[in-house]
Amino acid sequence: MPFTLSQRSLGRLDGVKNELHSVVTTAIGLSNVDFGVTSGLRTQKEQEDLVARGASQTMKSKHLTGDAVDVVAYIGSRISWELNFLEISILSPWLRNLLRIMNQDI
Repeated sequence: MPFTLSQRSLGRLDGVKNELHSVVTTAIGLSNVDFGVTSGLRTQKEQEDLVARGASQTMKSKHLTGDAVDVVAYIGSRISWELNFLEISILSPWLRNLLRIMNQDI
């Protein structure tokens, strides 16, 4: 059974570029690992706060323009930020090609 994004994750996609929104909503249905969106479009103030806390290292984040999302994998009952889960499920060859076609950096 394919995974679907929660209402919370869908809400976090508000304001991101349409192409990126489509990639994420398509990827969840094709992924073999459940995942959620933790961050999408950010305000300047939100980004400043993240930089001040050390949670981000740049004020040139693609989140400021709606060109980036952060995701976490749900592995059983735990949340994982480990890229290897996301590489397997989200950055599969079909998605890499789709992102290249759409001129998105990965």
